[in-house]
This record gives sequence, structure tokens and C-alpha cells, in this order.
Amino acid sequence: MALPPLRVRRALMDEAIAGEILLRLPPDEPERLVRASLVCKPWRRLVTDRVFLLRYRLFHRAAL
Repeated sequence: MALPPLRVRRALMDEAIAGEILLRLPPDEPERLVRASLVCKPWRRLVTDRVFLLRYRLFHRAAL
């Protein structure tokens, strides 16, 4: 099986890294997620994604 082009792999890796960073924004300051969604379109898609929002809630519920 052939690997996807390098630019696709980099984009996927960048998105995964951004997702992990955004996941760790504090839940008691929701304006930070709003500001992060204004950075660029990929971040907006990530922050408004149902899977990300579920992971965000579960991550911070487990941290309490």
C-alpha cells in the first residue's frame, strides 16, 4: 500500500497536533476555544467537529 503524498501526511499530522493542543484548553474559559476557532479554517473545523467536542468534554470530565 502506497503512502499518501508528503503534504497530505503533514497536513494530517498538523491537524492531529493542533487537536491535542486545543483539547487541553481549560474548560472554565470557553472563550479560548472561540478565539482558537478564529485562527484559521482548519482550526474552526476542528473546534466545531462533534468528535472533537466529545473528546474535549470527556477529557475534562476525567481531569476533575
